[in-house]
Amino acid sequence: MKPAAAILMIVFTATLWGQQQPGAAVGRMKPIEPRKRQLQIGEIDPKRQCAWISKDSQEFDALEKACEAAIRGFDTLPNFVCDMKMVRRQPFKRPEDITAQLRFVDGEEDFSDLKINGLATTVSQLELGVLSRGEFSPPGLTVLDGASSPKFTFRGEERSRTGSFLAFDYRVDRERNQTWIWSIPPYQYKPAFHGVLWIDTKTGLLEHVSLVAEGDEIETFVPTRSVHIATDYALVKIGDLGDYPLPVHSAVKSCDRFNRECSEIVRDFVNCRKFAAKARIVE
Repeated sequence: MKPAAAILMIVFTATLWGQQQPGAAVGRMKPIEPRKRQLQIGEIDPKRQCAWISKDSQEFDALEKACEAAIRGFDTLPNFVCDMKMVRRQPFKRPEDITAQLRFVDGEEDFSDLKINGLATTVSQLELGVLSRGEFSPPGLTVLDGASSPKFTFRGEERSRTGSFLAFDYRVDRERNQTWIWSIPPYQYKPAFHGVLWIDTKTGLLEHVSLVAEGDEIETFVPTRSVHIATDYALVKIGDLGDYPLPVHSAVKSCDRFNRECSEIVRDFVNCRKFAAKARIVE
């Protein structure tokens, strides 16, 4: 089974799309496919899934081990709840503070208790593109699952404020992209993209993953000019259950091709704790 949870679906609203869709462009788009179920615990063998990474060069051994650790970590994740704090910035609008509870139960993610600027709302009332799923799937599997045949380059050991890390650049061709899919109703689109993976030299775990599509990686008929996604991971203590590698911060910036404006969403995941059945899911 393809690891569907690792496919980060970024949904864009494009009011100009209906006015700008040339026939040739539609020929390169595909109808939106039904959402696939998320990756289930125990469905991926770490060794088999990650073995391809270092088969051509030993300099990617650390990347292969980080891939295996990410999958094993996912398989041991307990059911838990985290508070999500989000700031959305859009052109010509005041910044919005959005809060929610994100619960992770048996490998599935759901949102509840959604609020915008302190006022209760629902998933259906939020604009498309605000919420995404897949951050809590194995970190970096969008790149490391091998389906898109990324080309890696080892940049070397670098330092950040929190310590040192191994940096690996990667690039995915448009024709090979099978894991980062954009929904542009009524079509879906697969861009070329690139980014970087950081591996903590102490823990051997992925601590940062970025996905970037810009310039000629996106064809000119697509209403989005560029997308930058960056997610930071860390070992997070969940009650008395132990420490687990989880996302702690993510940022998404997307820029429109036609009006040249950009929107930004910044998320922080805090106060992760054991799941309590009393959590209420908002439809």
